[in-house]
Amino acid sequence: MIEVIGLPHRLGLLVKDNSGTDSLLLKSILYQECIERGIIFGPGSILHTFSHNSDDTKKTVDVFTDAAEILKKSIDSGNPAKFLRGKQMKPVLKFPV
Repeated sequence: MIEVIGLPHRLGLLVKDNSGTDSLLLKSILYQECIERGIIFGPGSILHTFSHNSDDTKKTVDVFTDAAEILKKSIDSGNPAKFLRGKQMKPVLKFPV
């Protein structure tokens, strides 16, 4: 499950496994898929600024939708780790949202 938290101008993402626990593995897969499509999130807040135009916003939503579909496939497979190319994210700093 992906939960968007925070204020409209300063959003954050929680990516939770089926038990409702925040999962760095699942977040790693989501970020991996977004980055491969040209959108970089995090690690803290998602900031939408005046420099982003409507085309930027549409691309972000489209990329996020595609990445979320792949994340769902990884969860449904029963072995999401096989969808991760590279290393799983590790907590370094915690940013308040």
